Amino acid sequence: MDTPLKSPRVTVFMPVYNAEKYLAKAIESILCQTFHDFEFLIINDGSTDGSDAIIRSFNDERIRIHTHLKNVGLAVTVNEGLDLTNGVYMARMDADDISLPSRLEKEVNFLDTHPDVAVVAAHVLMINPQGRAAGIMAEDFSTNSYEQIKEVLPNENCIPNPTIMGRINILRNYRARQSQIRAEDWDIWWRMVSAKVQIAKLDEILVHYRIHPESETFKLNRENIYLKKFRLQTGFFWGKLKSFNINAFDFRVLGHALGNFVKYIISSIHSDAIGRIKKIKSINIFDAWKQYRTMIRETEEAIKKGSRLFFFFPYYQIGGAEKVHTQIVQACADQKPLVFITEHSKDTGYLEKFRQSSNVIDISLISAYPIFHARVKSRLAKILTRSKNPVLFGCNSYFYYELLPYFPAETYCSDLMHGFSHPGEPGPELASLSVAKLLKKRVVITQHGKEEFRKIYVQHGLPEALLERVTCIPNYTWLPKKSNEKGQHSKLKIIYVGRDTIEKRVYLIGAIARKVQQRGIQAEFILAGPDANSLRKEDVSACIMLGMIKEEESMKELYSSADILLLTSSREGFPLVIMEAMAFGVLCISTNVGGISEHIQQGKTGFLVSETDEEAIVERFTSLISDLSKNRKLLEELSDYSSAYARDQFSKERFESAYRRLFGFDS
Repeated sequence: MDTPLKSPRVTVFMPVYNAEKYLAKAIESILCQTFHDFEFLIINDGSTDGSDAIIRSFNDERIRIHTHLKNVGLAVTVNEGLDLTNGVYMARMDADDISLPSRLEKEVNFLDTHPDVAVVAAHVLMINPQGRAAGIMAEDFSTNSYEQIKEVLPNENCIPNPTIMGRINILRNYRARQSQIRAEDWDIWWRMVSAKVQIAKLDEILVHYRIHPESETFKLNRENIYLKKFRLQTGFFWGKLKSFNINAFDFRVLGHALGNFVKYIISSIHSDAIGRIKKIKSINIFDAWKQYRTMIRETEEAIKKGSRLFFFFPYYQIGGAEKVHTQIVQACADQKPLVFITEHSKDTGYLEKFRQSSNVIDISLISAYPIFHARVKSRLAKILTRSKNPVLFGCNSYFYYELLPYFPAETYCSDLMHGFSHPGEPGPELASLSVAKLLKKRVVITQHGKEEFRKIYVQHGLPEALLERVTCIPNYTWLPKKSNEKGQHSKLKIIYVGRDTIEKRVYLIGAIARKVQQRGIQAEFILAGPDANSLRKEDVSACIMLGMIKEEESMKELYSSADILLLTSSREGFPLVIMEAMAFGVLCISTNVGGISEHIQQGKTGFLVSETDEEAIVERFTSLISDLSKNRKLLEELSDYSSAYARDQFSKERFESAYRRLFGFDS
């Protein structure tokens, strides 16, 4: 049931999480459609009730099932659905609603005859938990045409998500954002209408929309309605602001946000004013002003001492990107660089490393408050241009891209892009497009990064000649004099190193550990970084949790004793942890994402797993570990090859020389 049909016209996509009460009727309503040329993609997002058994009880070749071993949330699941869709059109379906029999047929006919429309919706009839009529939504029935939708949408979500069908090539450009929790769909419609993407609505009821205490709509409506809207509307506007692409529709959304904030304050005063007002984060204008004055003073003093190399990074906290940033700064320590930190850091992990090679100036408060933006950028640019031939470099800093237009066009500025966001998601690569012509050089860490820039430039109409400015500089890592022989322990030592962010899918490491244990394979799993909350409860006992390791020597000891590194990420650039592991001869088994395949060569320097279903991923990892446990000679050979490859490709000398040439300090 997980084999896709060949080129279906439509993919019906339904995310499921603990929906056993209403799930069977929802599935039946799709399987009984008058339109038959579709696949039914169901993603079970880590349900802990009987949902999985209900899904698998249906024996229909059109059903494809993907299962998450742990609940990752609706936004991630929706984006996975976009990636797995095979149809020309995608129709959304919720696990507690009922589609009327002619729904798919009528929506397909409309899209076939209206090629200018990207998405078509329909009206819904609200039903109660027992399935009886419970009313209609006024904002839904008052909107049919695109103009009506455009008028109402800024302050009311008038597009019922489980009714929509859209062209997949367009929907993939508008992915769900985790920041807009419980209203991801509303945020998508805002972005579409803002981009003048056509949305239509059929003037008839095609879905019965169930309202019950477990539904997302019910949960969302528990919040203060004005605060809810304010949060979502400002989240949308902030994303557009970062993309440097704002229009009249966006300002209408912002206008409603401000109105909702006033209504929230009034409603708060009306009921328990003091308690609610205390929850509103105040802006400490005096601390921000103090930071501004400190920035001016320290920057002027540094320039008087001969500084002309200026870095703009978001954080000094623990992280792979931040570690690379310290290495770049260290390579140019003789140039007396200044490092501007533009965002609030969660910890001080790499602050001292930055300070060893540069003067660090924290401007995170100034960057956070728009009241300072124009003045700060203008003043800072004037001061930095006083230096002789200033050189600017930034990475992942939105402030940096906002600052560049304040400099003379001939100023030498460049940037680094570690990785790229999913299409349609706002990221630094999109924020940089408005200043792409000002950037004299753009650094990526893999050839895959060059291809990503090519796609983005073509999509946004930038001159192809700008791609000539993109250059690849691989990161470097420690290179021990000699790596320990691998596979010598009675138990394989298998490690994961990194943070627990949603794309890392650390819970899959726990699932692999438990399956390895169940099959009697001699191995121990050691996780450095995540805590036990990253795993499913039943998997915790199969793993050793070390927590975050900050000492470099402790990390080297871990790599030195390890046999295998696991990475189960859904997306990556090229993780620094792979380079570190390879240098110590630790064999890497990783999902085949991002630029990882450029250095992990299948069966030579590691193993790549191309499966997308999480159960299949766990099975494939377990199988590879089993094979290596039985064939220790192969593990030893691949370890030696991996170590030799790292010594050739990831040397510190090559890295530092490349960056010094980039900045013009070495010929």
